[in-house]
Amino acid sequence: MNVNWNNLAEYWDALRAHDWNYDFSDDPGVWRAGAAEGEWLLGVANLSPEHKALYLAFKNAPSWRDYPVRPK
Repeated sequence: MNVNWNNLAEYWDALRAHDWNYDFSDDPGVWRAGAAEGEWLLGVANLSPEHKALYLAFKNAPSWRDYPVRPK
């Protein structure tokens, strides 16, 4: 994924595109890909408090309707 990680809007896009329910998949390939991407996104979350807040907002959202507003 070619993303400028310092840009919160692009990080938001990557978080929005992530399959947050990958761990419910019966397909081991889907699970491995989701776990790897999730670890990568978590690593980016450590860039700043704003990144961490976005990551946690997506991770803890009960559904996609509860995702945070995209930063500008």
